[in-house]
Amino acid sequence: MGCTTQIEPLLADLDNGEWSGLSFAAIEEAEPGALMAWLQAPEGGAKGGESLDAACARIAPWLDRLAEQNTPVLAVTHPMLVRAILAQTLGLPVATTLSIDLAPLCRVMLSFNGEWRLQSLGAGSAIAN
Repeated sequence: MGCTTQIEPLLADLDNGEWSGLSFAAIEEAEPGALMAWLQAPEGGAKGGESLDAACARIAPWLDRLAEQNTPVLAVTHPMLVRAILAQTLGLPVATTLSIDLAPLCRVMLSFNGEWRLQSLGAGSAIAN
């Protein structure tokens, strides 16, 4: 059984606006307290960037297509988009998703049978050759 690949623009990382490319330390130095304010209310997004609520709305059509397809899909994306997917599929408040630690290369398995379910959330691992 073969598989096909495609780039899905809806799974692009959040636009971090004026914070793009900056470390947490640089953001804190430039705007004391702004990062903490965002972490406490991520719905609003980084200064000049995309909000987590907007990301949830952006990925909703993709999730709707998956629910209709009923075929396995492997998606590779960014931690903030995984959080948006979890918020959208499980009905979680977006601020709550920041309490989920997502290690690099972690695996999140969802299933759909009339409603979305979280099957597993696994730690990251090295890719074997």
